Amino acid sequence: MSDKFGHSTGTITEEEKLLIMIEQVNNLISCSEGNEWENHLISHLSPIYYELNRQLSNLHTRLEKENEVV
Repeated sequence: MSDKFGHSTGTITEEEKLLIMIEQVNNLISCSEGNEWENHLISHLSPIYYELNRQLSNLHTRLEKENEVV
């Protein structure tokens, strides 16, 4: 299976996806430093950052519960 850029997407886990997305948002925040619209950009990126971290936390909680059952 490939994404629209031709990269393989067959074995990436949900956790890996979330970590990659969090890193990309961090990169955007870093790149916006000194930008005329920095505050505006960060005000839109921050909710995305916190939502991704919330999802990662929920994923970890769910995986821990699944491992307890086994």
